Amino acid sequence: MWPSETLIVRLGCLCVLAAVSPSVHANTTVYGKVGGEAVLKPPANPESGPITQISWKEGSNKAMEWETGDTNATGYRQFRDRGHLDTSTGVMTISGLLHNDSNSYTPEINHRRLTPVSLVVLSPVPVPSVNKSCDESKCELICEGTTARATPVSYTWMSDDTGKHVSSGKQYTVHKVNSSISYELSCEIQNPISRERSEPITISSDSFSVISPPGGGPNFYTGLTVLIVLLVVVTLPVVFHKWKTGDKINAVFYQHIDIQYCDPPVPQTHRLRCRGGYRLRFIPYQYQTGTFETVPVLKEWRTQNWS
Repeated sequence: MWPSETLIVRLGCLCVLAAVSPSVHANTTVYGKVGGEAVLKPPANPESGPITQISWKEGSNKAMEWETGDTNATGYRQFRDRGHLDTSTGVMTISGLLHNDSNSYTPEINHRRLTPVSLVVLSPVPVPSVNKSCDESKCELICEGTTARATPVSYTWMSDDTGKHVSSGKQYTVHKVNSSISYELSCEIQNPISRERSEPITISSDSFSVISPPGGGPNFYTGLTVLIVLLVVVTLPVVFHKWKTGDKINAVFYQHIDIQYCDPPVPQTHRLRCRGGYRLRFIPYQYQTGTFETVPVLKEWRTQNWS
Protein backbone atom coordinates (compact mmCIF):
# COMPACT_ATOMS: atom_id res chain seq x y z
CA MET A 1 0.00 0.00 0.00
CA TRP A 2 1.40 3.41 -0.96
CA PRO A 3 1.90 5.98 1.84
CA SER A 4 -0.71 8.66 2.06
CA GLU A 5 -0.16 12.06 0.52
CA THR A 6 -0.30 13.67 3.96
CA LEU A 7 2.52 11.46 5.24
CA ILE A 8 4.69 12.30 2.23
CA VAL A 9 4.20 16.04 2.85
CA ARG A 10 5.13 15.68 6.53
CA LEU A 11 8.28 13.73 5.72
CA GLY A 12 9.26 16.36 3.16
CA CYS A 13 8.84 19.14 5.72
CA LEU A 14 11.00 17.27 8.22
CA CYS A 15 13.76 16.88 5.62
CA VAL A 16 13.68 20.60 4.81
CA LEU A 17 13.82 21.54 8.49
CA ALA A 18 16.76 19.21 9.04
CA ALA A 19 18.59 20.80 6.11
CA VAL A 20 18.10 24.43 7.16
CA SER A 21 18.27 24.09 10.94
CA PRO A 22 21.68 24.45 12.64
CA SER A 23 23.09 21.17 13.85
CA VAL A 24 22.71 20.57 17.56
CA HIS A 25 26.04 18.77 17.41
CA ALA A 26 27.99 21.75 16.01
CA ASN A 27 31.04 22.58 18.10
CA THR A 28 31.00 25.74 20.20
CA THR A 29 34.07 27.99 19.96
CA VAL A 30 35.18 29.96 23.00
CA TYR A 31 37.85 32.68 22.65
CA GLY A 32 40.10 33.52 25.57
CA LYS A 33 42.73 36.20 26.19
CA VAL A 34 46.28 35.29 27.18
CA GLY A 35 46.52 35.64 30.95
CA GLY A 36 42.75 35.76 31.34
CA GLU A 37 40.21 33.01 31.94
CA ALA A 38 37.85 30.95 29.81
CA VAL A 39 34.50 29.48 30.86
CA LEU A 40 33.66 26.21 29.10
CA LYS A 41 29.98 25.33 29.34
CA PRO A 42 28.72 21.88 28.41
CA PRO A 43 25.74 21.69 26.05
CA ALA A 44 22.37 21.21 27.67
CA ASN A 45 22.12 17.71 29.08
CA PRO A 46 19.05 16.03 27.53
CA GLU A 47 18.70 13.85 30.62
CA SER A 48 16.90 15.29 33.63
CA GLY A 49 17.85 14.52 37.17
CA PRO A 50 20.83 15.28 39.41
CA ILE A 51 24.39 15.31 38.12
CA THR A 52 26.33 12.41 39.58
CA GLN A 53 29.42 12.35 37.36
CA ILE A 54 31.38 14.97 35.37
CA SER A 55 34.58 14.77 33.36
CA TRP A 56 36.35 17.02 30.85
CA LYS A 57 39.03 15.94 28.40
CA GLU A 58 41.57 18.17 26.67
CA GLY A 59 41.98 16.40 23.36
CA SER A 60 42.34 12.76 24.42
CA ASN A 61 43.78 13.54 27.87
CA LYS A 62 41.87 13.95 31.11
CA ALA A 63 41.58 17.55 32.27
CA MET A 64 39.19 17.40 35.25
CA GLU A 65 36.73 14.92 36.73
CA TRP A 66 34.33 14.50 39.63
CA GLU A 67 31.65 12.07 40.77
CA THR A 68 29.26 11.76 43.69
CA GLY A 69 31.12 11.10 46.89
CA ASP A 70 34.23 13.11 45.94
CA THR A 71 34.99 16.03 48.22
CA ASN A 72 36.54 18.07 45.40
CA ALA A 73 37.03 17.76 41.67
CA THR A 74 40.35 16.29 40.51
CA GLY A 75 42.51 18.28 38.09
CA TYR A 76 45.29 16.85 35.94
CA ARG A 77 48.51 18.46 34.68
CA GLN A 78 48.11 22.25 34.29
CA PHE A 79 44.45 22.05 35.33
CA ARG A 80 45.45 20.97 38.83
CA ASP A 81 46.32 24.62 39.56
CA ARG A 82 44.47 26.52 36.84
CA GLY A 83 41.25 24.56 36.49
CA HIS A 84 37.97 24.83 38.40
CA LEU A 85 34.92 22.59 38.00
CA ASP A 86 31.42 23.58 39.10
CA THR A 87 29.91 20.26 40.17
CA SER A 88 26.36 21.61 40.09
CA THR A 89 26.45 22.71 36.43
CA GLY A 90 29.43 20.93 34.87
CA VAL A 91 31.02 24.27 33.87
CA MET A 92 34.83 24.18 33.70
CA THR A 93 36.83 27.40 34.15
CA ILE A 94 40.49 27.74 33.11
CA SER A 95 42.48 30.69 34.51
CA GLY A 96 45.90 32.10 33.59
CA LEU A 97 45.34 31.18 29.95
CA LEU A 98 48.30 30.26 27.75
CA HIS A 99 48.43 29.86 23.98
CA ASN A 100 49.07 26.14 24.54
CA ASP A 101 45.65 25.84 26.20
CA SER A 102 44.02 26.14 22.77
CA ASN A 103 42.42 22.76 22.10
CA SER A 104 39.19 20.81 21.87
CA TYR A 105 37.57 20.09 25.24
CA THR A 106 34.99 17.31 25.51
CA PRO A 107 32.56 17.15 28.46
CA GLU A 108 30.93 14.04 29.83
CA ILE A 109 28.02 14.24 32.27
CA ASN A 110 26.48 11.20 33.93
CA HIS A 111 28.66 9.08 31.63
CA ARG A 112 27.08 10.65 28.55
CA ARG A 113 29.58 12.15 26.10
CA LEU A 114 28.49 15.60 24.93
CA THR A 115 29.52 17.91 22.08
CA PRO A 116 33.13 19.20 22.32
CA VAL A 117 33.92 22.85 22.99
CA SER A 118 36.81 24.48 21.07
CA LEU A 119 38.99 26.89 23.03
CA VAL A 120 41.12 29.42 21.12
CA VAL A 121 43.53 31.53 23.20
CA LEU A 122 44.57 34.80 21.54
CA SER A 123 46.93 37.68 22.20
CA PRO A 124 45.33 41.13 22.23
CA VAL A 125 45.71 43.10 19.02
CA PRO A 126 48.40 45.83 18.92
CA VAL A 127 47.74 49.54 18.60
CA PRO A 128 47.98 49.97 14.82
CA SER A 129 49.78 52.65 12.83
CA VAL A 130 48.93 53.98 9.38
CA ASN A 131 51.48 53.88 6.56
CA LYS A 132 50.70 56.52 3.91
CA SER A 133 52.02 56.62 0.33
CA CYS A 134 50.68 59.31 -2.02
CA ASP A 135 51.05 60.48 -5.60
CA GLU A 136 49.29 63.25 -7.52
CA SER A 137 45.93 61.47 -7.73
CA LYS A 138 45.60 59.13 -4.74
CA CYS A 139 46.90 58.08 -1.34
CA GLU A 140 47.38 54.43 -0.40
CA LEU A 141 46.85 53.80 3.32
CA ILE A 142 47.90 50.56 5.04
CA CYS A 143 46.90 49.62 8.58
CA GLU A 144 50.06 48.17 10.15
CA GLY A 145 50.35 46.01 13.26
CA THR A 146 51.85 42.65 14.29
CA THR A 147 48.99 40.18 14.61
CA ALA A 148 50.84 36.84 14.47
CA ARG A 149 49.23 35.36 17.60
CA ALA A 150 46.09 37.51 17.57
CA THR A 151 44.30 36.13 14.51
CA PRO A 152 41.57 36.10 13.36
CA VAL A 153 41.56 39.89 13.01
CA SER A 154 39.48 42.40 11.07
CA TYR A 155 40.41 45.90 9.86
CA THR A 156 38.09 48.91 9.81
CA TRP A 157 38.69 52.47 8.58
CA MET A 158 36.90 55.22 10.47
CA SER A 159 36.35 58.89 9.70
CA ASP A 160 37.44 60.91 12.73
CA ASP A 161 35.39 63.85 11.46
CA THR A 162 32.07 61.99 11.48
CA GLY A 163 32.88 58.87 13.49
CA LYS A 164 31.42 56.73 10.71
CA HIS A 165 32.71 53.48 9.27
CA VAL A 166 34.39 54.25 5.93
CA SER A 167 35.77 50.95 4.69
CA SER A 168 36.94 47.47 5.69
CA GLY A 169 40.22 45.75 4.92
CA LYS A 170 43.87 46.32 5.73
CA GLN A 171 44.39 48.73 2.80
CA TYR A 172 42.35 51.78 1.86
CA THR A 173 42.75 54.08 -1.15
CA VAL A 174 41.81 57.76 -0.99
CA HIS A 175 41.33 59.40 -4.39
CA LYS A 176 41.72 63.11 -4.94
CA VAL A 177 38.28 64.34 -5.96
CA ASN A 178 38.80 68.09 -5.56
CA SER A 179 41.45 70.61 -4.54
CA SER A 180 39.96 71.37 -1.12
CA ILE A 181 39.89 67.86 0.33
CA SER A 182 40.72 67.67 4.04
CA TYR A 183 39.70 65.10 6.64
CA GLU A 184 41.09 62.69 9.21
CA LEU A 185 41.09 58.90 9.11
CA SER A 186 42.09 56.21 11.56
CA CYS A 187 42.19 52.43 11.33
CA GLU A 188 40.98 49.89 13.84
CA ILE A 189 42.15 46.31 14.39
CA GLN A 190 39.79 43.94 16.17
CA ASN A 191 39.75 40.28 17.17
CA PRO A 192 37.26 38.34 19.32
CA ILE A 193 38.89 39.46 22.59
CA SER A 194 40.29 42.98 21.94
CA ARG A 195 40.12 46.13 19.82
CA GLU A 196 42.63 48.95 19.22
CA ARG A 197 42.56 52.14 17.15
CA SER A 198 45.37 54.11 15.53
CA GLU A 199 46.16 57.79 15.89
CA PRO A 200 44.29 59.81 13.24
CA ILE A 201 46.05 60.68 10.00
CA THR A 202 45.17 63.81 8.03
CA ILE A 203 44.48 63.63 4.30
CA SER A 204 44.45 67.03 2.59
CA SER A 205 45.13 68.51 -0.83
CA ASP A 206 48.79 68.86 0.19
CA SER A 207 49.03 65.08 0.58
CA PHE A 208 48.63 64.51 -3.16
CA SER A 209 52.10 65.36 -4.41
CA VAL A 210 55.11 63.55 -5.80
CA ILE A 211 57.90 63.56 -3.24
CA SER A 212 61.43 63.26 -4.63
CA PRO A 213 63.66 60.60 -3.09
CA PRO A 214 66.07 61.77 -0.36
CA GLY A 215 69.02 63.67 -1.78
CA GLY A 216 67.17 65.07 -4.78
CA GLY A 217 66.37 61.91 -6.74
CA PRO A 218 67.95 60.55 -9.94
CA ASN A 219 68.88 63.98 -11.31
CA PHE A 220 71.01 64.68 -8.25
CA TYR A 221 73.03 61.49 -8.63
CA THR A 222 73.45 62.05 -12.38
CA GLY A 223 74.82 65.54 -11.77
CA LEU A 224 77.15 64.30 -9.05
CA THR A 225 78.55 61.61 -11.36
CA VAL A 226 79.20 64.15 -14.13
CA LEU A 227 80.95 66.48 -11.67
CA ILE A 228 83.26 63.72 -10.43
CA VAL A 229 84.18 62.72 -13.99
CA LEU A 230 84.97 66.33 -14.89
CA LEU A 231 87.16 66.76 -11.81
CA VAL A 232 89.12 63.63 -12.66
CA VAL A 233 89.60 64.71 -16.28
CA VAL A 234 90.80 68.18 -15.24
CA THR A 235 93.09 67.20 -12.36
CA LEU A 236 94.79 64.11 -13.79
CA PRO A 237 96.94 66.01 -16.35
CA VAL A 238 98.02 68.46 -13.63
CA VAL A 239 99.00 65.69 -11.25
CA PHE A 240 100.83 63.81 -13.98
CA HIS A 241 102.77 66.93 -14.97
CA LYS A 242 103.84 67.67 -11.41
CA TRP A 243 104.83 64.05 -10.90
CA LYS A 244 107.05 64.16 -14.00
CA THR A 245 108.66 67.48 -13.11
CA GLY A 246 109.09 66.75 -9.40
CA ASP A 247 107.30 69.95 -8.35
CA LYS A 248 105.94 70.21 -4.83
CA ILE A 249 102.36 69.03 -4.38
CA ASN A 250 100.25 69.84 -1.30
CA ALA A 251 100.42 66.85 1.03
CA VAL A 252 96.76 67.28 2.01
CA PHE A 253 95.89 65.86 -1.41
CA TYR A 254 97.38 62.53 -0.35
CA GLN A 255 95.73 62.25 3.02
CA HIS A 256 92.82 60.47 1.38
CA ILE A 257 94.95 57.87 -0.41
CA ASP A 258 94.89 54.46 1.23
CA ILE A 259 98.65 54.01 1.72
CA GLN A 260 99.77 50.75 3.27
CA TYR A 261 103.54 51.21 3.11
CA CYS A 262 106.26 53.06 1.15
CA ASP A 263 109.77 52.16 0.08
CA PRO A 264 112.61 54.16 1.66
CA PRO A 265 112.80 57.60 -0.02
CA VAL A 266 115.35 58.41 -2.66
CA PRO A 267 116.08 62.19 -2.64
CA GLN A 268 117.31 62.26 -6.25
CA THR A 269 113.98 61.04 -7.67
CA HIS A 270 111.77 63.51 -5.83
CA ARG A 271 109.16 60.84 -5.39
CA LEU A 272 108.16 57.97 -3.12
CA ARG A 273 107.13 54.56 -4.28
CA CYS A 274 104.16 53.60 -2.11
CA ARG A 275 101.64 50.81 -2.24
CA GLY A 276 97.99 51.40 -1.40
CA GLY A 277 95.42 48.67 -1.72
CA TYR A 278 96.42 46.73 -4.83
CA ARG A 279 98.00 49.67 -6.68
CA LEU A 280 101.55 50.92 -6.79
CA ARG A 281 101.70 54.71 -6.42
CA PHE A 282 104.57 57.12 -7.07
CA ILE A 283 104.02 60.11 -4.82
CA PRO A 284 106.00 63.34 -5.42
CA TYR A 285 107.41 65.04 -2.33
CA GLN A 286 109.76 67.87 -1.45
CA TYR A 287 112.91 66.66 0.27
CA GLN A 288 114.46 69.32 2.51
CA THR A 289 117.59 68.65 4.54
CA GLY A 290 116.74 65.01 4.88
CA THR A 291 113.38 65.57 6.58
CA PHE A 292 109.74 65.44 5.58
CA GLU A 293 108.54 68.42 7.61
CA THR A 294 106.83 69.98 4.59
CA VAL A 295 104.83 66.82 3.99
CA PRO A 296 103.32 65.90 7.40
CA VAL A 297 101.46 62.84 6.25
CA LEU A 298 104.61 61.40 4.66
CA LYS A 299 106.49 62.09 7.86
CA GLU A 300 103.99 59.89 9.69
CA TRP A 301 104.48 57.10 7.15
CA ARG A 302 108.25 57.38 7.55
CA THR A 303 107.91 57.08 11.33
CA GLN A 304 105.86 53.93 10.99
CA ASN A 305 107.80 52.22 8.23
CA TRP A 306 111.36 53.56 8.12
CA SER A 307 112.24 54.11 11.76
